[in-house]
Formats: sequence, C-alpha cells, structure tokens
Amino acid sequence: MKEIGRQTANATHAYNRKVEVDWLTHIDVDEFIVPDQRIDEILEVPDTKLYARMRSTELMVGTADIFKSFIPNGQNRTQLVENLYPEFGSFVKGGFLSHVAGKYFVRTGIEGLALRIHNVYQGTESNPSQIELRSLTLAHCHTKPLDEWLTFFR
Repeated sequence: MKEIGRQTANATHAYNRKVEVDWLTHIDVDEFIVPDQRIDEILEVPDTKLYARMRSTELMVGTADIFKSFIPNGQNRTQLVENLYPEFGSFVKGGFLSHVAGKYFVRTGIEGLALRIHNVYQGTESNPSQIELRSLTLAHCHTKPLDEWLTFFR
C-alpha cells in the first residue's frame, strides 16, 4: 500500500469518523479562512455539489496584513508572472511561494472518497462535482520578513 502523508492521513481519519456536520475542511495553522459572509450561508450550494474549493491568497513578504491573489492559468500567465517578479518569476507558479490550489470543503458521508490536502478523489475522478467558492478565500501566511527569509534561503 502506498504510504500517505500525515496531513492526508489525519484528514481521512477525521472524514471517516462519525461526524455531526455537513461539511469538513483541513486548514493548516498558518492558513485562515476569510469569508465575505457567514460560511454556513456560503456553503448553501446544490446537493449535487460534493466539493467546494476556496482559492488562496498569500501574505506579501515583509507585511503583516497585505495579501496577493495568484495569477490563474491562462495563455499569458508565465510571461505576466515573470514581468511582475523579474528575479524569481520563472521559479514560482502563479506568483506564489506556496501552493495555488487552495483548499476545499467536502460534504460528509460520501462513500469511496479519497482525500488529499488540496484535492478529493472519487474513484479515478478528481474533485467530483466541484464548485468554486468566490465569496471566501484562504489566506496563507507562509512568508517571513525578507531578512529572515533570505537568511533561511541562504
């Protein structure tokens, strides 16, 4: 059997327990959900939607509360990222140091789901019946002040 990571194992364990909620999510200690309205209202989506994705924002280096959004896939994304970040744009996906996938809420009680940190699988289908949650974001606080980051990087 393929070994799975600690976070995936924990998320799967939580999902397979008897739960008393309609939705579950896995959020790290350096991530924060930032909704435009109450989350229970945001999750009032059709029952056919099994998986609700929230997209990431990322804390700007050297700031305490300024976040940027990732640049989505598109014909000019690579060039745009390299223009915005000329020193390292060719090394970061969508302009992010962290992942651009975001995280998800998944409906509980669905048989045969395999959870990962950024995706859900039902059989061979990735992210079944997904809906994008545009009224909330996942704020990532992965970066440190520039001098600390440069020390760590070196």
